[in-house]
Formats: sequence, C-alpha cells, structure tokens
Amino acid sequence: MIRTSAFDAVGGMDTEFFLYHEELDFCTRLEKSGHEVWLVPEAQVIHFDAQASGYSTRKFPENPVLEWRVLGMDRLWQKHRSPAEHKKWRRLACRMLGFRSHLLTVKSIFRPRPKNRTSAAASAT
Repeated sequence: MIRTSAFDAVGGMDTEFFLYHEELDFCTRLEKSGHEVWLVPEAQVIHFDAQASGYSTRKFPENPVLEWRVLGMDRLWQKHRSPAEHKKWRRLACRMLGFRSHLLTVKSIFRPRPKNRTSAAASAT
C-alpha cells in the first residue's frame, strides 16, 4: 500500500525495468525522497513461483529469464550506486554468468545419452 502523493512524488514505477527489481528501485527512491518504507512481517503474500516468467527455483534459469534478472539488477546498480560500484557489479556478474556457462557445459557432458534406436532395433531381430 502506498499513498498516491508518495507514488507521484517519486515518479511512479520506472518503466525501464521489465520484470525484476523494479520494486527495489521504487523503495530505494521512496527512501531517498524522505518517505518511510515499512516491512510488515505479519503480512502474507501468495507467490506462485514466478509464473509470469516461467522461472523455477528447482532449475537453472533459462534465457530470457536470466537476461531479465541480470538486466534488472544491472539497472538497479547503475541508478543507485557509484560508477565504480556499478563497474564492480558488472565484473562480478560476468564471472557468475561464466561460471553458470561452465556448469551447463559440465552438465551436458555427464547427461545420460539416449540409446541409439538402430542398434536397439537390430538386437531385437
């Protein structure tokens, strides 16, 4: 919940965020403008496991979901941190993405291969 005057005072939501981190940006701008942001631990939200994006916490995020997440975080750092901190974030993000790529390569090497259909058919005769 937010007062309309507070929402308008910070210019509403930043439409440059596509799907992820827009609420972090919004709360940061509210705090910087002198408004209070409250956390209510008793409040409950039903979250349907990121159904808007198709992301599942039980698997690696696939493109474009991963791209949306990284771009949202990058925009957040660019807006609210110094250029040096943003550059540091970018280096870390590149390392994380490189490590993810490495893990996917390793996973593909050790993934069980489907049996050759022709050899299975030949042994059946």
